[in-house]
Amino acid sequence: MSPSTKFRWRQAFTSLLLLAGATGAVWVVRDILRQDPARGLSNRNERPVTLTMTNSVFRSYGADGRLVAEATVDSIGVTKDRMRVELAGVKQGQFLRPGEAPVGFTAASAVYYPPVETLEGQGAMRVRGKGFDLTSETGKYDGRQGTMDIRTPVKGMFGPGRIEAKTIRFNTKTNIGVAEKLTYRGKLQDPDVGATRRDWTIQAERTDLRGRVYIHSRARATDGEVIVRADRIEQNTETQVITCIGNVRYWGPDANVQAGRVTIFRRERRAIFGTNVQMLVRPKNSPPAKEEPIPPLAPVVPDEIAKNRPAPSADPVAQDPVRDTGNLRQYPITIRAEQIETTYARGQRRAKATGNPQARQQISPTSWRLAFAPAADFDVEADWLILRSTGQGRQVRLINSVGDDVMAREIQLSTREGDDRMSAQDLTGTIAIDEEDLPPRSTGGGTGGGTGGGTGPSLRGPIGTRL
Repeated sequence: MSPSTKFRWRQAFTSLLLLAGATGAVWVVRDILRQDPARGLSNRNERPVTLTMTNSVFRSYGADGRLVAEATVDSIGVTKDRMRVELAGVKQGQFLRPGEAPVGFTAASAVYYPPVETLEGQGAMRVRGKGFDLTSETGKYDGRQGTMDIRTPVKGMFGPGRIEAKTIRFNTKTNIGVAEKLTYRGKLQDPDVGATRRDWTIQAERTDLRGRVYIHSRARATDGEVIVRADRIEQNTETQVITCIGNVRYWGPDANVQAGRVTIFRRERRAIFGTNVQMLVRPKNSPPAKEEPIPPLAPVVPDEIAKNRPAPSADPVAQDPVRDTGNLRQYPITIRAEQIETTYARGQRRAKATGNPQARQQISPTSWRLAFAPAADFDVEADWLILRSTGQGRQVRLINSVGDDVMAREIQLSTREGDDRMSAQDLTGTIAIDEEDLPPRSTGGGTGGGTGGGTGPSLRGPIGTRL
């Protein structure tokens, strides 16, 4: 063979080697990463880069040959001990697990650890998967365990809303994790009736994520109309039950409530307020709710003390608002009970108070009315209040600043504005009447004989027409 022929064969063979080397760059990385990372290591503390490639596709395979992670990168650097792969310009990355949705990732730079299938990203790291899409300056994802660990401020989509948090640790397989300093903004999703009408904002010092249950500690929640605070708010997204425990405070358009425990059954549109409940029913056309304390229920003054106080005003102008039940919605009402259960479904709004509820309505600094009963039922749709006894005898009592004090087995009254209908069963008590309101007594000549003459006065006026 002539020298020129040998040169041409050598040149062709060299070109084939270069082409094969270029097309096999990705497979070189794969083969390096699949080798035993501990074999032949003389110094594990040294990690000089032994292989660098640019504008490449990074792929990592498990011991069984299965593809576990891949990404498009600007550059790849593999360390001498093959324990680290240094990536820059990470795009379109994803972790792959059999039978699970992929978990995508991007980052300005990242370090991937093949033996444990873990990625540590820096610089606008983004991790996204089924039900979440989060961004932070740094983050760590364990593809083998499915755990995400972000220790720098994080924000993004989580569930049906968006979150911001100081830190978050979360397992994408079990949906179990914890977030610190969480703020959630979005709708509270209900699989039966759809999402809530308004967006909610929930803020918590700590939120424990336990599958379908979210536990918010030292939390505040609002939808713009309603504000709720509690030491602990448990939200079960499967049963649609929300439980507020410890120092519960509620401010709403119709009432403010404080209680030891509140349970809300969203599917049934029902709520139970329990443990030393105090409620302030706001007057009609009140301004928007704001966080403010509920005034305590003023106690009844004992008779032996009350008798030494100035007599109630005899001015009819002052008495009429106290005795007029048609103005119940014009003044605030403070209520105390052991339990109040409400139904708030449209067309079925009702409330039931048990545990010896008491209610006081302050009309002016010196005018008030007070009610006691073992139980009370309020039909919001019909604007009708029923105060009931639960045992024998008259257990319902009404007192006011005018001097009226009556007891009955049951009292029913309308709460509709301008409607002063009222009825009672087995009523007894005292109705204060000014002497000037009594008809003049007859001085003689009566038809039936006798010395005093005349018939006794009948009960007339506002009270007489209602009892």
